[in-house]
Amino acid sequence: MHENSTKITLPASESCRENCIFNESYINLRDKTELPKVSVIIPVKDEQDPNISRCLASLKTQDYSGKFEVIVIKGGNRAQARNLGIKRANGEIIAFIDSDCVASETWLSALINELIQDKALGGVGGINISPKKGSCLGKAIDFVFSSFLGSLGSASLYNPKKPQVVRALACINSAFWRDALQDIDGFDEEFELCEDTNLSYKVCETGSKLLFVPDIFVWHYRRDTIKGFAKQFFLYGMGRMRSILTDKKYASKGAIIPFIMALMFPFIAVFFPLLAAAVVIVYLAAIFVTAFRSFVKTNCPRYLLLIPSLFVVEHFSYLFGMLYGITKGKWKRTTGNSQIFYRELAKEV
Repeated sequence: MHENSTKITLPASESCRENCIFNESYINLRDKTELPKVSVIIPVKDEQDPNISRCLASLKTQDYSGKFEVIVIKGGNRAQARNLGIKRANGEIIAFIDSDCVASETWLSALINELIQDKALGGVGGINISPKKGSCLGKAIDFVFSSFLGSLGSASLYNPKKPQVVRALACINSAFWRDALQDIDGFDEEFELCEDTNLSYKVCETGSKLLFVPDIFVWHYRRDTIKGFAKQFFLYGMGRMRSILTDKKYASKGAIIPFIMALMFPFIAVFFPLLAAAVVIVYLAAIFVTAFRSFVKTNCPRYLLLIPSLFVVEHFSYLFGMLYGITKGKWKRTTGNSQIFYRELAKEV
């Protein structure tokens, strides 16, 4: 099958193609000893994605010794694109990564090794960090996300020190058993944002566990302007509120409690000014401690002001996004036009 031509420069590939992959009939290898076949799914908006070539190049250097294929899906929202990828995939395990990420050489093997160790696991995920040669802003964002105050416990942002069972994994860096995803009919396609949280909750509801391993990482090229960072968190806030309005199970404490406190703060300031002052002092102390730690670690004085600024921008953008989400209402299913854009057998043994 020959997919539509593309303007993207794809590594080691003259054109977009879909090879005949994994001719063996689909079987579940949870109880077998051989390494399972894997399908890596990457959603993109369209052929003009500026990062996909870099992502694909990193997948060609994976040290995973089993078979795996790479499928790039264009069009539709991310839930729709990933669902098409799951439907068309041939692997026993489905791995997810985003186009603006670069996988380390051990990324895929680390995910699969964790996943096959415990039959109770439905999925495994890891962290995303700025590349070593990333921008100063990207590295500052990493320091913000390294604290609970900066990540609000989000699966896609928080970086715990040791592996832990979690309620949600981010599809920027994760892998799931294919049968676990088929059992829940994949993503709910009305979720234009928070779709990975939606998928994770559905997997957990079947009794499967999700494991977060901070040693498994991808390099993520973050927003390169504060304006872009603010827009990102505005959308996160809007997505979280619309998800909450769609189903109250998405009302996590990390999102709802700060939201309610922020709405109540003007009244607290009027009737309990000392309490309000104490809250502000604690908040400022927390963000400046993070900034000072980053300065000690990097000896970069810019972080002393940049990191506190990022905290404030993040929190206010998220708050206004949640308020805007209320006006938009719950998610509604839309018609998408997703299609396979690139498919290749990355490694055969």
